[in-house]
Amino acid sequence: ISRATVKANVAMGAAIAFAGVALTTCEGWTGQGRNDLVGMAMILGGCAAWGLYAVLTAPLISRHGSAGVAGGILTIGGGLLVVISVPAMGPGAWPGPLTTVELIGMGLASALLAFLLWNKAAETLPMGRLGLFLYLIPVTSLICGALFLGEQPSLASIAGGALILLGVSIGEGRARRLWRRPRPAPVERRAGEGA
Repeated sequence: ISRATVKANVAMGAAIAFAGVALTTCEGWTGQGRNDLVGMAMILGGCAAWGLYAVLTAPLISRHGSAGVAGGILTIGGGLLVVISVPAMGPGAWPGPLTTVELIGMGLASALLAFLLWNKAAETLPMGRLGLFLYLIPVTSLICGALFLGEQPSLASIAGGALILLGVSIGEGRARRLWRRPRPAPVERRAGEGA
């Protein structure tokens, strides 16, 4: 779809980060058959959909701006979700007033703010680099789960998170700058000194 080339450090960083994601998400694989396969297929489908979103919205963002695209997507998506959900919910499943306010708050914080920030970043970063930041979602989830829910991350999850951070830093070019030796400052020669 997009004809942009991916730099070697971005590809290598993405591969390492993907291995980290696999380590954090596949740790819970129980081998119980269909449920695990369906869950993994949904995760991969969500990743593919988000990647497609990132590529397809790039030209829209350049024409209409990040706020216009985020607003349009949330309006269309929210409307379609209501149409699909109403028949499935039934009359007794509607939330009360407090839950409705909480849902609106969650929608504004997690959906609107997330789309605005992502689309704003898409205005300034190439898609290859921007996509690397999606790998940080599991790391953020591990940290938030530990801080807010008291969850204890496993050794595999911590190792996977470290791989993700390493992969993103390689893809961003930061790891190379850390490992590169600083060059000595050039020595100025005075007039009349030999070469």
